[in-house]
Amino acid sequence: MVKKHPKLFKKNQPTLRSLPKTFFKALFTNTTLGATLIKMSTTKSIPEGLKPQECERGGHIKPPIAYIPEKDIAEGQDRTVKIKVSDDMHLTVTVFHQGTPEQFLSHVQMVLETIHQRKLDKAYQDACKEDIEAEKTLVKATEAKDSCRGTDENPPVVKTWKKATAAKTRTGENVDSTIQAVFLQYSTLLSEEASRPWAKIVEAQIDCDPFTDIYGVQHTEKRPRSWNSFMECVQLHLQTVFRCDAAETLRFYISNGLKKPNRVPIRDFVRRVERLNGYLSLLPCLYYSSKAAKSTKVVGPFDDPDMASHILRMVPRNWQDQYELTGATVPQSVRELLEALERIERAFPTNTVGDGHKTTVKSGDSSKRKMVSFNERIPKKHRREKHCSLCKKHGGAHTTHNTPDCRKYESNGNPKKTFNGKKTNGPSRGPERPARGGSSYAQLSAKIDKLEKSNKKMKRAINKKKRKRHDDSDDSDSS
Repeated sequence: MVKKHPKLFKKNQPTLRSLPKTFFKALFTNTTLGATLIKMSTTKSIPEGLKPQECERGGHIKPPIAYIPEKDIAEGQDRTVKIKVSDDMHLTVTVFHQGTPEQFLSHVQMVLETIHQRKLDKAYQDACKEDIEAEKTLVKATEAKDSCRGTDENPPVVKTWKKATAAKTRTGENVDSTIQAVFLQYSTLLSEEASRPWAKIVEAQIDCDPFTDIYGVQHTEKRPRSWNSFMECVQLHLQTVFRCDAAETLRFYISNGLKKPNRVPIRDFVRRVERLNGYLSLLPCLYYSSKAAKSTKVVGPFDDPDMASHILRMVPRNWQDQYELTGATVPQSVRELLEALERIERAFPTNTVGDGHKTTVKSGDSSKRKMVSFNERIPKKHRREKHCSLCKKHGGAHTTHNTPDCRKYESNGNPKKTFNGKKTNGPSRGPERPARGGSSYAQLSAKIDKLEKSNKKMKRAINKKKRKRHDDSDDSDSS
């Protein structure tokens, strides 16, 4: 039984068929062609040793692509391919072999941009328009031929019908060859190992009877190659790496989970956030899945005013206060906001930028804690050595105290009368007054000897009584 999808009955909803007009405008705004440029922009905005707690707020948000990218996998097996765009222009594109999820998503963006640079998407649109016009002409010619059937004066009508049929066949072949070039371009930029999931997806979606589309709806007829089927295959290919709600998770991460790190300049931070925002146009979302409901919408990137508002909330609180003092409390452009924040950054450098050197803190509130560099080590406390010249000269422990604090010798070298060889914790009691509750060693040893003797006597008496009882019991048994 064919499953009915709720969105098939909704009107004015964006579909994959309408993507060629609006998709590339949002997609290629924040896309950089070439893996080298991607790495250079990433290393500038993420300094070495940056920790997640420096750039993320408290919480358990696990985005599909975090602000700090995963470590790159060794690219020893990657190779490049030269693609001819025109007679005067060639593109050098890297063939994807393996990598992190962000590298895979960047590669898919790069392939779609290559298709756009080669104008294969425009060629497909033009071929579809010509095919539609040829089909309309063929319908009119067929109707004219059917109306003139049975008469002898219809050779011009038949000739027109044959010409329209040939034109329709030619435009149909042009559409098939153009979309075939799009599928071929995507697969040629994948290595043999990386292209296996793509081949399985194409086999299950194209010219297969029956097939299940990206919405989970089962169809009994075969699906031909088209731009709509190509974009569905791309989404299914992305879902082999990302979850179906990756776009929603990343959008929530950008709006609620990010804050500006102290060691990253504001311009590099904004560049990285805008790059994460550019991923939202291609990441899988719940709208293109079987979990979608009637109220589910397509997830797209933040527009310029929303992105500016989110960036303002990511900077330190004193920066936000300084920005509000300028009078423009609601930013409308990321570019204008960035210029204002750069002026605030120069005036109030409350962080460490770039190489980790500590900068001065200019703030009217002296009670606030100053920001220190994470790379700067806390200096060790050096212990000052003590030395007494009197004890060293006349004898004594000269490294335990200083000369002014000496209790054993006067300044002229004579021994002090109050010194008895031991440190006293309180006032001297004198030789005739022993400490309260204390006694000499001889008295203690004498008391111990007395106790031992009394213990011995008690043990003898106990043993004697035991023997007597034992003897009495033996006499009673014998009688």
